[in-house]
Amino acid sequence: MKKLIAFVSLALFAVEANATRNNVSIAGSSTVLPFATIIAEQVGKNPSIKTPVVESGGSSVGKKGVCDGTGLTFIDIGNASSRMKVKELEYCNKNDIKVTEIKVGYDGIVVASSKKGTPLKISKYDLGKALTAKVPVDGKMVDNPYKNWSDVNPSLPNLPIKVMGPPTTYSTRASIVAMDKEKG
Repeated sequence: MKKLIAFVSLALFAVEANATRNNVSIAGSSTVLPFATIIAEQVGKNPSIKTPVVESGGSSVGKKGVCDGTGLTFIDIGNASSRMKVKELEYCNKNDIKVTEIKVGYDGIVVASSKKGTPLKISKYDLGKALTAKVPVDGKMVDNPYKNWSDVNPSLPNLPIKVMGPPTTYSTRASIVAMDKEKG
């Protein structure tokens, strides 16, 4: 049985089911959920098509769920914010599910500060310098020593550098880590 898997670093994983139901079932990444919901609502505006049912549960739910099987008790489209791993693809193959990845977007990174705080006008260079794990110091690569923005560039405010992101259990974080490794 062929299933289509869509992936959003933002992704969708979909199935071609031999049983019919009166709507499409979608589940997976909480990162992708808002996008999948918007698409489902747009599809539902067509009176001849029943609005797809969209649920969350995480990327693992989307990736595993789409490969669990076909038919009325299985999801048709799995959303994920990370690519399938070899082990996940092997699970699909074991269940005779062929997967096609469709990348529909990328995760985003936002630099933000409080309206009440000091405005931070920062260059891409300084942002990279603040967030890179290793930086050059005296000709050697060392663990990033910068704790405050003013450490990165004396013209920036003497405020702590704070990085917030998804926990290690989220595929979105795994995607960011994977991109960082790809760039070396």
